[in-house]
Amino acid sequence: DFAFPSAITKIGEHAFSGCVSLRRIVIPSSVTEIKPYTFKKCNSLVEVSIPFSVTSIGASAFEDCKSLKEIMIPSSVIDIGQSAFKDCSSMMRIMLPLSLKGIEPYTFNNCSSLNEISIPDSVERNGWSSFSGCSSLEQVVIPSSVKAVDGLAFSRCSSLKKVKINSSLPSIEYKTFFQCKSLTDVNIPSSVTAIRHGSFCECSSLYEIEIPPNVVSIESYVFSG
Repeated sequence: DFAFPSAITKIGEHAFSGCVSLRRIVIPSSVTEIKPYTFKKCNSLVEVSIPFSVTSIGASAFEDCKSLKEIMIPSSVIDIGQSAFKDCSSMMRIMLPLSLKGIEPYTFNNCSSLNEISIPDSVERNGWSSFSGCSSLEQVVIPSSVKAVDGLAFSRCSSLKKVKINSSLPSIEYKTFFQCKSLTDVNIPSSVTAIRHGSFCECSSLYEIEIPPNVVSIESYVFSG
């Protein structure tokens, strides 16, 4: 465990990266930002307390924290950087705040124990490969606020069974649901005009899907395998 001095206002990049025996951390309320790579590869970290003073979590801040099972992100946070929780393989649950505007690329990539995620109605973009490899995730609801879901976003989510898209997406992007082998229930919104390369490739349990009338392009390998 580590106790911060009460006067501290800044924790620098890589400040604790690779501290493999660190188990618990309480970030003081005088800190407003968690810098990139701050706790990367803290393999024994099991508990993190983030105060309401924090407004951003930097890129790869908690990447490869393999023992971290749960984290509550306060409503003050408006930005979570790329790969912030990538390879947190024990992470089962995370609470995302309503203040969040987007989910950056690779944010939860390979969080293989994550079985529950609620995407807030404030989110407008779901980034490239953001949930790829979340092999325990069974259900996803994409809220109406989301304007874009980038390629590979939910690829390799091998337990994903149901996807509810409530937003008016213009397209289903490159390999969005690639290798979602358990997927049986997914709706394509009427707003979609293009289904990109390999978007449902190797979805071997998907036996029925309705293509809306506005679709003018179905690219290569969309339903292959």
